[in-house]
Amino acid sequence: MEQTFFDKKMLIFPICHIKHWCFMVVVNPLLANATSLYANNKPNAKMPRCYYIDSLKGTSKYPAQLMLTRMDISWGSIYSFLYLSAIHNPRVVIMPEFINCKYDNNFPSQTNTFDCGSHAIVTAELIAEMYDEVTLGRPTLTVSEEKVEEIMKRVERCRKELKEYLDNARI
Repeated sequence: MEQTFFDKKMLIFPICHIKHWCFMVVVNPLLANATSLYANNKPNAKMPRCYYIDSLKGTSKYPAQLMLTRMDISWGSIYSFLYLSAIHNPRVVIMPEFINCKYDNNFPSQTNTFDCGSHAIVTAELIAEMYDEVTLGRPTLTVSEEKVEEIMKRVERCRKELKEYLDNARI
């Protein structure tokens, strides 16, 4: 049987809001139907969910309300995409309304106005490295203090590598 993206346990959607990069992670999208959500009248540990990952995190320059509004807009678009995609796949019964979207992580915030792309790349890599933790029902995404320092070094390295690439490409 041919696989579709619904067969994946984790989908990462990059998002650009007016020159600012962030992303959403949808976990277990295929389980988003009423019959698979509840076994023995109890919520399933692998319930579908969505995480909004944004390196600005509701700072004074980027208020929390604006971040939540952007999260709602992004989720609305991804929700529509999942719903419309499922309609055209006869073996997929998916109800995106069963996917809980949340912003809950302790990933490091960007410390300047230009590293959002590097943060998005490095954090997406981190999410992939945390695949088992993310797909097995962890309610929040957290990393240790040591990992936060490592992430910031990776962001800086990513920014330098991207800059060097663009300089060499003469773009």
